[in-house]
This record gives sequence, C-alpha cells and structure tokens, in this order.
Amino acid sequence: MSSLKKLCDRPLIHRLSLQAVLIVPFVLQIFVAVGMVGYLSFRNGQESINRLANQLVGEVNDRVHQHLDSYLAVPHQINQINADAARSRILNLKDLETTGRYLWQQMQVYKTLSYIFYALPSGEYSGAGRWVDGGMTTIDEVSPRTNFQDYSYETDAQGHRKKLIFKGIYKPLTEDWYLNAVRTGKPMWSRIYNWDNSPEFISISASLPFYDDRQKLIGVFGSDFLLSSISKFLKNLKSSQKGTIFIVERDGNLVASSSEESPFVLVGKTARRLSASQSTAPLIRGAITDLQRKIGQLQFIKVERYFDVQLGSDRYYALVRPWQDQYGLNWLVIVIIPESDFMEQINANTRTSLLLCLASLAIATILGIYTSRWIAYPILKLQQASEVITNGELDHSVEVKGIYEIERLARSFNQMTVQLKSSFGELEDRVAERTTSLQQANLRLLELANSDGLTKIPNRRYFDNCLAKEWQRHLREQKFLGLVMLDIDYFKYYNDYYGHQGGDEVLLRVAQIINQVPRRASDLVARYGGEEFAVILPNTSVEGAFKFAEQIRESVLSLEIPHARSQVSKYVTLSLGAAAMMPNPDNKLEDLITQADEALYQAKKLGRNQSFA
Repeated sequence: MSSLKKLCDRPLIHRLSLQAVLIVPFVLQIFVAVGMVGYLSFRNGQESINRLANQLVGEVNDRVHQHLDSYLAVPHQINQINADAARSRILNLKDLETTGRYLWQQMQVYKTLSYIFYALPSGEYSGAGRWVDGGMTTIDEVSPRTNFQDYSYETDAQGHRKKLIFKGIYKPLTEDWYLNAVRTGKPMWSRIYNWDNSPEFISISASLPFYDDRQKLIGVFGSDFLLSSISKFLKNLKSSQKGTIFIVERDGNLVASSSEESPFVLVGKTARRLSASQSTAPLIRGAITDLQRKIGQLQFIKVERYFDVQLGSDRYYALVRPWQDQYGLNWLVIVIIPESDFMEQINANTRTSLLLCLASLAIATILGIYTSRWIAYPILKLQQASEVITNGELDHSVEVKGIYEIERLARSFNQMTVQLKSSFGELEDRVAERTTSLQQANLRLLELANSDGLTKIPNRRYFDNCLAKEWQRHLREQKFLGLVMLDIDYFKYYNDYYGHQGGDEVLLRVAQIINQVPRRASDLVARYGGEEFAVILPNTSVEGAFKFAEQIRESVLSLEIPHARSQVSKYVTLSLGAAAMMPNPDNKLEDLITQADEALYQAKKLGRNQSFA
C-alpha cells in the first residue's frame, strides 16, 4: 500500500513523461513521411527534367546536322554543274569574259556562297564573288591580258564589267584548293582559311578537278562560302539565351558558334584561328576542357556523348556529336543548355511543397499535443481512484470510465487519421497529376522528335530508324526492299519567286498528296530534308517502286500548282528515283540509299519531271 501511495504522489511527472512518449514518435513519423514525399517528388521531377533536357539538346543537334548536310552540299553541286556545263561545251573556259559573267549570274542565284571560280593549268583564273563593302558582286580575272595579275572589276546590275577597282598578285596554282584537288583527283574541301585582303572573312573552299576524255587535267572548279553564315544559323537556332551551340574541328579550332565571338583573332594584320580551349566564351572553353579531361583527344570521339558542364554553381546539359561528309570534313557539333532553364519552375514548386510540408508538420504537432492530453486524462482519473483506495476505502467501487474516454479518444484519433490521410491523399494526387503532365510532355516531345514540324509526316530521324529495321527484317526474310527518293523541281526558284511562306505551303501540299497515294499500311512516307522526300516500300521490286514513283509524280502534277520559275512545266513537278534491293551479307543499307539517290540524280539530269529506276 505504501509503495502504491508513493507511485501516485508524482502525477505531474507521469503525465509529462507520457505526453513525451506519445508526441515524439508521432511527430517523427509525420516528419519522415512528409520529407520522403517531398524528396521523391523532387527526384521524380529532376529525372524527368534530365530526360527532357537530353531530348532537347538531341533535337537541336539534329537540326544543326540537317542544316550542315544541306548547306555544305551546295558548293559541290555548283562545281558539278559548272563541270557539266564545260563538258557539254556550254562554257568555254578560255573565254574568261563570258565565263566571268556566267559566274556572276550564279552568284545572284546562290546567295549563301561568297565566291565561285575556276583555274586552268596555264595559270588563268576567272571568278565572281562578294568581298568588297556593300556586298557588290565583282568579277576577277587572271590572264595574259592582265599580265597574269589579279584584276577585280566592279559590275552593273546585268553583270557587265564597269571599272577596275583592284589590282594585285594572285597565283591560283599555289592555292590549297587547287593543289589538293589536283593531287587527289577528286572533289574535296580545302582547309579553313582567312582571306588575304579581308582577314575578317573566314571561309572554306570546295574544289573539283575537271579532266577531258583522256584524263588530262583541264582545270579546277571551286566554290567558297563564309563560315559566318553557319554562325548566323546557330544564333537563330539557339533555344536558350544562356546556352550555346558551337562547331569545332578535330584539332580543337572553332568553325562557328552561336556566341558573338569570332572564330579567329587578329595578330597585327594576320588572322589566326581561335582554339575552343582559348575562347573568351566560358561555356565553350568549359565544355572543351571538360571533354578533353574525360575523353582525351577530340579525335577519339566516334559517337555522340551526353555530358554535364559545371561552371561555378551553374550546371549545363551538353551533347557532342560527330558530323562528317564524303569530301573530307570531320567536325564536332556541341550543344549546351543550362539546367536553370528547366529547374526554375521545379524549384519554385519545391519551395511551395516545402512550405506546405512545414505547415502540415506544425498542424500535426499541435494535434499530437492535444491527443496526448486526451490520452493522459483517463489515466489521471485512474490515479484519483487509486488514491481513494489507498485511503482505506476498500469497498469503493471503481467506475471504469476510462473505457468511454478511450473510445472517445479513438474516435478523435480516427478523425485525425482521416484528416492526415486526406492531406496525404491531396499530396499524392498532386504528385500523380504532375507525373501525368510530365509523361504527356514526354509523349509530345517523342512525337515532335519523330514528326516533321511543317509537313506533319515522319522526319529524317524516324525514316532512318524505320529503314534500318526494314533492312534487317528483309535480310532475314530474303525479300526485296524498295525505296523512292523524290525532290521538288526548281524549289529554290519557287521560294525566291513566291516567298518562303509559299514554299512551305507547297511542301505541305506535296506531303499530303504523297500520303494520300494508295499504298499499304507498311509503307512509310517521310521528309528526307529540305524539299526532298522518301518512301520506304517493303516487299517491293524495282518495277513496283518505279510504278509507285510514277503514281506520286502524276498525283502531284494533277494538283496544277503554278510554278512560274520552273524550267520544265508551268506547274510544280517532281523528279523521282526508284531502287530496290534484296539485303544480303555482301551489301549494305547505304547501297540502297545510294542507288535511289543516283536514280534521282539521273531523273534530274534527263530533264526532271520524271521517274528513273
């Protein structure tokens, strides 16, 4: 009895200890649960952002590659056109007066080029280009009548020579574009160089050696373009104000970039190429330094690589992807986008979630205190009953009112549990809604990545993937795989005459009519690039591919879309190349593409508005 009395003499201590035992685990559980929900929500958003950022840098890199493919093909096409003109005797390379005006007219058509020219083994040279202030097209000549000096003439609006504006020494036979073309005997690129009389101009030359039927060298054709035009494209393409896009050679020298920095520095009056590791742009310098630290030499990069760049407290997503062509160019395209472009809204939502978690924790703590008091009250009543018993009133009956209080407490606790479950349910609904939104955004990005934005048909990337899969399937089944490549005739003239908006409308209408030509569900129509389209025809011979090509050509011609600048029809027409191949271990997918592309070339060469197989 005395020990029971001593135990009951300390009610306050027991009540406080019981409240602590009840409150602390409860608060800790709420804190851990809320913290885990907030952390998982943040991590889920971070992973989604990483996927979104990688898709974005990949899409931007794809657009740069597509632009380089189409843009850098033009100089070699011009050289081939001029060689064909000389071979068919449309051009007399000895008549420098006439050829100078011919090259001047080409410069009016091909605005992206800075110079078109040719040189003969005798040292004679003729060219037209834009190198003087104001963008005027000049005609240059080196010949016996100029004492083999370089004479540059100002021209009028019809390409006639007006007056001599420059006279200097130029020896074309010692230039890189001439020597390398003669040495290799095939079309190729020169090294990147700065112009002697205008060192602020940095360019590259495409050259083509021209031989007679006995393989005797007649001359070398060349075309120049300024690399600043690539930089302008990168500036317009840049999807982030804080990000950057740049292109480097394998030795680390800059080719072009979206920054305001020039890819060269002037030492006195001499231009010297700028290495990316010496760039004044922190992002370019940081990205190259990071790549060289992780990989070593840039020559080791054979496939695309995603990597992160850390500059101070800022993190950037980056992608490097090799780009090369058949004429010797081997560059690296690097796209960098800051994490802050994506994380700003995520961080704001995280702060809001944190405040809500803290508010929920405060509410839960207050409820815990009241709950502990509700639990302590029936225990206090039991203590009072025990005091009555210690006074000797053994006949005193104890009313078990604590059961009612516990039931009441249980109901209150259940109500609190319902409230907490409701709070957690709302948080989980938000996480689910955000996850659903991110998944929908990912699906939309996947659709955009596989679809051409203008024509709404599959793009080049999706075409390449499908063609590779069909090739493997036909290799197993040993069946013919057909391919049709088609191009809108004189589309450049159409754009110049009707404007780019009119050109876009023609591309859309042509894509729609191609998609409407009766075909099987397994066939695939895709935009190959620019005004060029491609159709994959599974289980189709070359005769079937040719027949399908003719259906496409006649369907487009039946639209009777006016084309005032076409040289083959008053309507928009197509040139198509059809090919088919049965895959086997001795051939490659590229062989099928090459056959279709060569057939397209023959259709154009034979006069356009026709199909060739």
